[in-house]
Amino acid sequence: MIWYMLIFIEENGQVKVGITYSKADDAKIIIDNTKVSIGLRSENIDKGMIKLAMDYDRKNGLEVIPLYPVAISVIQGNNSLQNDLV
Repeated sequence: MIWYMLIFIEENGQVKVGITYSKADDAKIIIDNTKVSIGLRSENIDKGMIKLAMDYDRKNGLEVIPLYPVAISVIQGNNSLQNDLV
């Protein structure tokens, strides 16, 4: 399985914000985790990252398998994102 870091913000060599996913095949990705540093968690940055990832996937013709509970919650709460699920 190939792992990717789709979005990240780094400060002083440490990832402060990130989302990881893996390729299920050429047309599907699995969102499996987000990383948000403690100081940024109250700002719902992980939800924004998931929405950005879903927009990217839609523009590139990819379907999404959300395994991460936050990703599942964000997608279930937004009807427009549900169209891109496997």
